[in-house]
Formats: sequence, structure tokens, C-alpha cells
Amino acid sequence: MNYFLKHPINQDIALHTMDGNQAGNTPFYIRRYTKEEMTLSLHQHEMFQINYVMKGSCRHFINEKESEVAKGDVLIIPPYVPHRLLCEDSDNFEIFEIEFLTDFVIQNMQDFEYVQSLFDFAYLEPFFMEEREVRARYHIPAERQKKAETIIHELFAEYVSQDQSSMLMIKGLLCQLLVLFQRLIQNQGPKPAKNQGLVESMEKAIAFVDEHYAEDISAQDAAQVAAFSKSYFGYMFKMATHQTFVEYLNQRRIDSAIQMLDHSNKRIIDICYDCGFKNVSHFNRTFKNTIGVSPTEYRSILSSKNAEEPE
Repeated sequence: MNYFLKHPINQDIALHTMDGNQAGNTPFYIRRYTKEEMTLSLHQHEMFQINYVMKGSCRHFINEKESEVAKGDVLIIPPYVPHRLLCEDSDNFEIFEIEFLTDFVIQNMQDFEYVQSLFDFAYLEPFFMEEREVRARYHIPAERQKKAETIIHELFAEYVSQDQSSMLMIKGLLCQLLVLFQRLIQNQGPKPAKNQGLVESMEKAIAFVDEHYAEDISAQDAAQVAAFSKSYFGYMFKMATHQTFVEYLNQRRIDSAIQMLDHSNKRIIDICYDCGFKNVSHFNRTFKNTIGVSPTEYRSILSSKNAEEPE
């Protein structure tokens, strides 16, 4: 169970969303800030966040844990974990804050078994720990800091330029940075054994949808099966299936409808309700958006095809 999602204090802590940043609703965001520009109050994010300390030092708080951070330190902050930075003494302080959505890094991955392997890939591993297991910071050795800082400055320059190819360049640079951090993090402590539990939770949720798609189920129902909050479940479900819960549920229902149209003489209205839709108009619309023709047209095409086949 993800303890930090259940912690009651989170309900009263400000939630920062991706569409609330200065660039609007984009999959990636980076900013450079100093002591005067940092967020002093405890807050949480719906996206993944990486902070890299370029200069100076400050104190970093994750819930009730505190640590000193200084130049070369990397702070990897999972979604929905309360945190803040406090810099009282150092005027020569500079940090780069990087935020991104999972779809920006992981795209076109329909196979859950393939995505499951990514849960074990260390550059994403810190994002999937329980709050109690979040390591406060990682330190980049001095001899590798220059490379990390070069990539971060290139990321910032591409983000500021915002030309037609910027997002493609940013994605490539971000992956380079994540792999660099992954290699360094691997050498800074034992690998947590949390990821398998996360994968199993998502497998249970997906199995629940596959078994109960014909019933009146909701994302909240599946989130409870996974023991996640609804918001966090939405993130993890899309990462695992590359579809939202509604998209996956509708696809599962349409797949069932196709099987009924192919192998039964049931009426369209009966198929509609048997595969979980509540009304025929929604069923027809969803079927056509997915398949390209209405259920009636699909059955007609199928009948014509069967009639043309030699006996």
C-alpha cells in the first residue's frame, strides 16, 4: 500500500498540477530559481519532479524528514509526496527544477509485460517508493557533475527557445539525464524491493477490469482493488496500459461486443447491455469511434463477407 497517498495530512496540502506552471499544460517543465523564488510552504505535485542543486546549500523537507542539500545533490520527488525547501543562510543558491509526465518519457507501450520491466528500471524506481522509503537526496560525484549540469543547461536552453523541434530535443536530453542519474543512483545504496508490489497491485486492478467490465464499475472501484488513491491510480493505470481507465474499459467492452457480433445472433440492444454499456446511443458512438463503423454496419459487413466465402 502506498502510505503517503493515504496519509490524512495530504488532503490539506496544496497540490501543484502541470497545467498550473508558467508554461501551461505541457508534458515537461523546467525552471531555474534562487533563494527568493523558492516555494516555502509544504506542497505536493501530481507530476514527477527532479531538483538539482547547482550552487549553495539549503534544507529539504519531505513530510517529517529533513536533510541538508548542497551543490551536486539530486532530489527525486515522487507524485503526491509533501515537501519543501528552506534556504535561510545561503544567498548564493541556485537550483533547477524539472517536472515531467510519464507519457513524455514512456510512450506507445501497449504491452503490460514490457511496461512491467520498466518498473524495475532504476531511473524511474525512486518515483514509485512509499513516502517512508523515499531517500531524501542522491549526490552526484564531482567528476560527473559537469556532465549532468551540461545536460540540464541544454534542457533549459531548449525549453526557453520553444522552436518546432524543442520538445523532441528535450525528450532526448531528459532520457540522457535520467540514465545518468540511474547509473549513479545504482551505486548509492541497495535497491528497494518495492516495485514488485506496485506491479502486482496494477495487475490486480487490470484483472478486476477484465473480469467485471460488463458491470457498472468505476475508476474508484479499481483504485480500491489496487489500494491506491484515485488520482495516483489514474497515473499508474495509464502508465501500465497507455490508456485512461475509461478508454481501457470501453475497449474491453467493445472487444466483447465484437465477439458477440461475430459469434451470436443477439440483438444489438442486447449486446449493448451484455457488454456493459448503459444505453444504445453511447454504445453505437463508442463502437464507431473505435472500429470505424456502427455495430449494425459491422454485422452487415460480416454477413456479406460470410456469404461470399465458398462452402
